[in-house]
Amino acid sequence: MKYKIWPTLSPASYVQDNYNENWMWTNYVIENSISTYQVMFALTDLDLRLSGEEYIFHPTISKDLFSPIWTRPVMKQFMNLSGVVIAQILESDWYRKIPKTVMSIDHLAIPTMQDDVIAKGRIILYKESLVTFDEKGDSRDHKWEVVSTLARGMAYQAIDNAITLSKWSDLWFKTGLAALLHVEILNEIFPKWRFLDLFVVQVQQDCLRLDTDSTMKPLSYKVRTPSKIKSLFSFPIYVKAPVILRMTQHIMGKDRFQEIIKNYTKVESPTDLWDMQVKITDRGIGIGDPALKDVMATRITESNYPLIHVHRTDDLLAISQDQEQYNIGYYRKRAPSHLIPITFTTWQQLDFTNTTPHKWIIPDPYSEIFVPLSDKDGWIIVN
Repeated sequence: MKYKIWPTLSPASYVQDNYNENWMWTNYVIENSISTYQVMFALTDLDLRLSGEEYIFHPTISKDLFSPIWTRPVMKQFMNLSGVVIAQILESDWYRKIPKTVMSIDHLAIPTMQDDVIAKGRIILYKESLVTFDEKGDSRDHKWEVVSTLARGMAYQAIDNAITLSKWSDLWFKTGLAALLHVEILNEIFPKWRFLDLFVVQVQQDCLRLDTDSTMKPLSYKVRTPSKIKSLFSFPIYVKAPVILRMTQHIMGKDRFQEIIKNYTKVESPTDLWDMQVKITDRGIGIGDPALKDVMATRITESNYPLIHVHRTDDLLAISQDQEQYNIGYYRKRAPSHLIPITFTTWQQLDFTNTTPHKWIIPDPYSEIFVPLSDKDGWIIVN
């Protein structure tokens, strides 16, 4: 038999191909329906037998999950960092909040793999060069790359298993949540590396740059053809989705956001998440605040970001939402109107950690917020 199957399910039978002696059919009994986007095929000339010396594994065991990483024997000495990082991720607070649907995960390091990482079901494939580290010869930048690759694969695998969506148009939700948790996990384990700050500088700024013209589509829109389904996997979605969900996390607060992830295992659409926010808190985001589903309604169905005007006089700060039209190529478009959360900190009350909104701008052309200032020389930072 020329090719073998690395099974994540126990095979029901093997049947020799009558027309090609080098091939064999492997049959499985699938008890539950599997969506096509949850199926992965990888063809490699490596011998991935579980016994012998062709491929060896480094066991990593947490309290409730067996998660070995498999490599070629020649790479064994370069897998120490990966083993340590996988164990740290398994025990991290953010990762443990994600509902688990499997009891074991196999990590495979594949040389010369085209993609950096692919995660489905109970298996995660990595490009070998991105998860091997030479303590003596490799740079600190490569260590950062190894850590980031492992966290990305594990976050995407966990979210992909935990959340099953009913519509293709809601795919952004899983993608964005996995990308955001990838950064949160890294920031928790390696706080000195300031991964969240890097997220703001790179991903959030890219989102603002790309979401100014027709380059970026809305996060959610109806799709009826294969080409439109394919467009859901475009690069801008991977940039904008985690940024919008990070705003959601800031509105809710970290603890409430984590509680929702922990308690809501099977959501069918992002709307279920917004509804869950009400169930957990028994009220809106805050007393007198709008419901989260109303905040998100226009965020995910419209392109472009809102424009905010901040005007200061000696003793007053005025904040309003722009309603003017602006140019997009040959077209003129009105700036989108949203429910916009406003936070600020002043020279008198230093607070850079509380992200829950102080005030809200409503989608009304005459909506304006006024913040009194007691000192004309004092500073205020508005977000």
